[in-house]
Amino acid sequence: MSNTLTTTSKFNPWLIVLGCFGCAQILITCLCNTAGMYFAPVMAEFGWEQKQVALYTTIFSWVAAALQPLCGKIFQKVNARILMLVVDVIFIAGYLWSATFTHLWQWNTFGVIYGVTAGFFMYLANPIMVNRWFVKSKGMALALISLIAGLLGFFWNPWVQNWINDYGWQGARLRSGIIVGAISIIFTILFIRNSPEDLGMKAYGADEAAKEAEKKETETVVLTGMTRAQAIRTPMFYLIAVVAFISCLTPSLNQQLSAYSSTVPIGAAAGAMALSILSIAGVIRGPVVGWCTDHLGALVTNCICCFLAAAGVFMIVIDGGVHVAVFYVGVTLFSLAFVPLTIGNPLMVSQVFGTKDYSNIYSIVTTIVLVSSGVAQYLYAAMRDATGSYEGVIILVGTLLCVQGVITPIIIAVDKKAKAKAAN
Repeated sequence: MSNTLTTTSKFNPWLIVLGCFGCAQILITCLCNTAGMYFAPVMAEFGWEQKQVALYTTIFSWVAAALQPLCGKIFQKVNARILMLVVDVIFIAGYLWSATFTHLWQWNTFGVIYGVTAGFFMYLANPIMVNRWFVKSKGMALALISLIAGLLGFFWNPWVQNWINDYGWQGARLRSGIIVGAISIIFTILFIRNSPEDLGMKAYGADEAAKEAEKKETETVVLTGMTRAQAIRTPMFYLIAVVAFISCLTPSLNQQLSAYSSTVPIGAAAGAMALSILSIAGVIRGPVVGWCTDHLGALVTNCICCFLAAAGVFMIVIDGGVHVAVFYVGVTLFSLAFVPLTIGNPLMVSQVFGTKDYSNIYSIVTTIVLVSSGVAQYLYAAMRDATGSYEGVIILVGTLLCVQGVITPIIIAVDKKAKAKAAN
């Protein structure tokens, strides 16, 4: 890999957490996740339907999905700091340009730019950089990135809404793009380094892992790992593919909670509070889940989170929106559905297939996730239109979480059998 823009000085691996926040997570939290806040004012100004305004988000999903394998290969060949600087500048420029849009074709063109750039920063940047820099404590590193994002998201969304109210949607997008863009570029320059090897270092925990590998020869399968060609010939790969597809469908329920609450006795105010609860839960959840993944493994942690999240979803639908306390408890448990998507998937791939060809293998998984993202909201909207209620959507999500939870132990069993066979 290129050594450009690296230095000979020692670098603290934990600074990569700040680098990942800058080059990827702040864009996701502050610019991508606030997309829905602009739909209403844009529709009101131009008289467009929501499906017309939101089409660019579907374009983004499909473009990013199509490019994932290529993005994974580029990550292997190009210096990460240079790559992410270029990607972030292009995305931020496109975002600022969107503040001037007056035609739908412009939004759809931005969807293509969004998809090309998000192919790098949305799902690949964080796990690839963490896997390069950490052998131990990968779960905690990813959890800290999510924790920072959760804290920021809790305050950022109200700020954006106030800017929309005070300056219009164009002014809000300009302010958001300038502030986030400046932070993103600065943090990427300061805290992203391509790899520990480029700096003459070892990844965090590498020495401890090597000692453990000497005691436990079967662990070398995990440390060296498989190539992409080897991985796709295993049953674990296809089980993980199913889990990955479900892992994006289920947390997408969060965008339906406000609408659901407005149709039941607890009212729309409870739905608005639910979004704040999800942000707060994300802050608390991060370190706890990080510890669990580092000590119990990604597969076991995924399994536990899926069943707890399913319990929360079924609490919501069984109560029928009568008791607000039950709704809030259900939402809190449901927040665990985000664990497989944000932390579980990348660590599960690393745990099962190792780090030898990680970016190429994980890029296939993120392709599946992005395809799921493009399906989720249209699927839920169709179910709502067909049934006239949100109960069917909620029941489907709870069922899918259970399916996800059941598949995970199967992956554990098959993985153990494969590693035992390889060791012999």
